[in-house]
Amino acid sequence: MTLRNQLLAGMTVLFGVRASLAFLRIGPVNVADEIGYLTNARLLAGGPRGQMVWAPFYHGGYSLLIAPLLRLDLDPTLTYRLILMVNALLAAALLPLLYLLLTRSFAISPGVAFSAALAGAAYPSITVWSQMAMPENLLTPLIVGWLLLFGALVRTPSQAVRVLCAVGAAGAAVAASAVHGRMIFLVPLTGIALVTLALRGRLGKPALAGALGCLVGGLYAAHRLDQFLLARNYPGRVFHEFTRPIAAIASLDGVRAVARNLVGHTWYLLVATLGLVALYLVIEGFPRLVRGVRRDAEEPDMILLLLLATTAGLLAVSVMSFPVLGRSHHLIYGRYFDPAVPALVAVSLARLMTLKRLPRLRWLLAGLAILTLAVAALRAGSSASGAQRQHVASLPFITGDLEPWVLLGAGAVACAALGLFGFLLRTRPAALAPVTLGLFALIGAYSESDAVLVRQRSFYPAGWTSPRDAAEENHVRQVAYDMDHLERTGVWIYQWFLPRTRVVRYWGSREQPPARYFISSQGWQREHPGESATALWLDPNRDQALWRLGP
Repeated sequence: MTLRNQLLAGMTVLFGVRASLAFLRIGPVNVADEIGYLTNARLLAGGPRGQMVWAPFYHGGYSLLIAPLLRLDLDPTLTYRLILMVNALLAAALLPLLYLLLTRSFAISPGVAFSAALAGAAYPSITVWSQMAMPENLLTPLIVGWLLLFGALVRTPSQAVRVLCAVGAAGAAVAASAVHGRMIFLVPLTGIALVTLALRGRLGKPALAGALGCLVGGLYAAHRLDQFLLARNYPGRVFHEFTRPIAAIASLDGVRAVARNLVGHTWYLLVATLGLVALYLVIEGFPRLVRGVRRDAEEPDMILLLLLATTAGLLAVSVMSFPVLGRSHHLIYGRYFDPAVPALVAVSLARLMTLKRLPRLRWLLAGLAILTLAVAALRAGSSASGAQRQHVASLPFITGDLEPWVLLGAGAVACAALGLFGFLLRTRPAALAPVTLGLFALIGAYSESDAVLVRQRSFYPAGWTSPRDAAEENHVRQVAYDMDHLERTGVWIYQWFLPRTRVVRYWGSREQPPARYFISSQGWQREHPGESATALWLDPNRDQALWRLGP
């Protein structure tokens, strides 16, 4: 089979596996995050405003991508599955993008590049996030595309192509920041990299001016999009991107929390990649990092420097985002830097498989073991609970509530995998990527079941029905939600399953519903004996009903 056919076959398998999982899905399970992006998309598609006043602000970049699907005005479950199909396409596109990154920027042979790219594209978190309407699905290919554009910018002798690549890299950075606020650091990083190239005579003034203009114009456009969404989906809200990160380092307790998170989040990065990233950084990554800042740096060193800077930036944002451990997964939170990991895994695998010098693992294994003990001790001293698997989707162990023994087990698995990788590097280096792929597939299968399918059964258990049919039969265009009988998941998912209905708030114990149709507890009629109301729809698994006032 030719390499082109292998790439097509790999993309087909990756897409097929993830797309087939979409048919098992009913609706959102990661609330309120998914509902934020979905209601943003619905608003951008011309639909009703969402009621997101209780939620954090969600940027509109990913919502712009999926908004055309909302214009089709299909059944919410079908629309959701189509969105997951788009996610599966984005995830499958990682394979050729990673392959191009390895062959062009790192001069890796096609066969090695394909196997390393396939393993990187199978990183377990990618499968889990493809089953949710979340921005990580777009961020991951955007980061790889951004690196590819920088590589082409450094490599090409054509001035015209350099202008296009510089503007493209700036556009990719702005797009990433519009998808999720944590990517805002990519804008100044891109600007610094472009100015540095210009000062070293490797980028002309027209290309630099065009790229910087794209950065400024793109940021303004993203700001306007945010203001549009804030005014309609988040009424009365004032949003400041850096309030929480700055507050995290403004006090001694905040600095301690950041240090604690740095230990936990770094540990997750090393364990989730089964020690591969640590192995590569120790052997080759850090020396290349030093070479990457030189004036005469070569393309592989520069691209690796940008990749590591991106990972470090995401890690920094992640550790400053949780000054208080509200949930146990916050200690080892992986979602924020997961989009950079597939590229890091692919590069690490490709370079390790071509090593001339064999690594010594003794000190690396000891360091990972000590770090695991430190994380387990931090967890033992925390009272946080309520772990969610999707935020640590590549953890190579069962999740539970992330008790210390779970973290010790995950660390032990990573150490065992690291030892296996060391053995393969000495005996059969070509098997490194296929073995990694197999391990990632096992972890991904468990993560998908635990993070998505089990969670779905708690959201949409047997007998659950959508309120859409009842709302459409009665031409409901506005429904009031009784905040005194709030159901913590229903308040979110009902918005998605009422695609033509605007949701407003009211307090049932103090006031009359501001609309003829309202959602409240199933005992509302008993609590208001002087009122006449008819239940149009009942949620059999929640104490919620869609009511109509009057005859």
